[in-house]
Amino acid sequence: MHTTYKTLSALIMSFGMYSNLHAETVSIEMIPEVCLKDLEYTAHLILENDAGIIAKRWTTYPEQIQQIFNQQKEKLQGVKTVVECQKIIRPFMKSIRNGHLGISIHPDAQAAQQQSSDTQVPIEVITENKAERVTTKKLSDSTTLLTILSFDYALYEKIQQVVSSNQDNLLKAPYLIIDLRNNDGGSDQTAEVLYKILGEAKYWNTSPQIYASSTNIDGWEAYKSFLTDEDSLTHLNKTIKKMREQQNQWVSMSSYKESQEVVTSKDILATPQKVVILIDKNCGSSCEQFVLTAQQNPRVVTMGRPTYGALDASNVMEKTSPSKQLQIYYASTYIHRPAGKEIDGVGIPPAIKLPKPQNQAEYSAEIQLAQRYLEQGL
Repeated sequence: MHTTYKTLSALIMSFGMYSNLHAETVSIEMIPEVCLKDLEYTAHLILENDAGIIAKRWTTYPEQIQQIFNQQKEKLQGVKTVVECQKIIRPFMKSIRNGHLGISIHPDAQAAQQQSSDTQVPIEVITENKAERVTTKKLSDSTTLLTILSFDYALYEKIQQVVSSNQDNLLKAPYLIIDLRNNDGGSDQTAEVLYKILGEAKYWNTSPQIYASSTNIDGWEAYKSFLTDEDSLTHLNKTIKKMREQQNQWVSMSSYKESQEVVTSKDILATPQKVVILIDKNCGSSCEQFVLTAQQNPRVVTMGRPTYGALDASNVMEKTSPSKQLQIYYASTYIHRPAGKEIDGVGIPPAIKLPKPQNQAEYSAEIQLAQRYLEQGL
């Protein structure tokens, strides 16, 4: 199963749905005047280039959002550090949209601070065991659990390895539970092998459209250096050519508004009788794309709570603020869905809704509930 636009979107979407992965333990000095320039630059940048905003046809910010901007602007006088400035700007951005729009401390700024500090202020490092983010467990002779906490591209090979090795009878079990609760998204490409373990099926997907501002064109042009296969590079060059010819218009990432993807008997690695996908509000971005597609398979049942709601505006670009201390993230593409079918701010509802767990025991019990549903029809 493959479409060119999905491959391209996966590369940019690796930012995931959250906006600040950098630590906030480094105190880089910043005066209010500099922070003000960063705030005003951010507001102008995303109003002119963010695909989610352009899709709303805003030429100025709505009154409620402008009020938040003004409120945050008034708080600038007390700013002394980059972290404090970031905390001033962030509520303004979150008032616009929760996903694929954010601001973080620039990595170069952190590195410079670390090198110049006599006391070597520690930067918090997020260390993760990739193996623990992708796990399997044989629950019974009939059911295997596959838990994936992220679709970060760094996990691509790990997921491939788990599937190819038939870990814990993953490919032979009649019933499969895919636990995507707390999956923070990442890359669509990382999830592609999972379609092959769901049996034969046909899937429809809507192509994202790029807003072809000059800033976004430059961003996609710069991203060519990350592409390694000729097909993707050729397709991206054609897309950029269209963007230059249709500047400040919507340009599709695919030749078709909608495309059908077929997983045939030649493609599949497994044919389970039934699959439960567990979801919750922390499943966002590429996690939601997988859920949105996989639920079209008649073998698949989603269970849990609505997803995060960060999918329509996606394919993140990044820009450095005037101070060069902050990094701004925004969406360069938008999926124009029919009215009432939007995902952003709404999420994807499960077929079987479960109440929010009140503790870890109730959270874990959802797996047993899914198992009973599969094995006993409950």
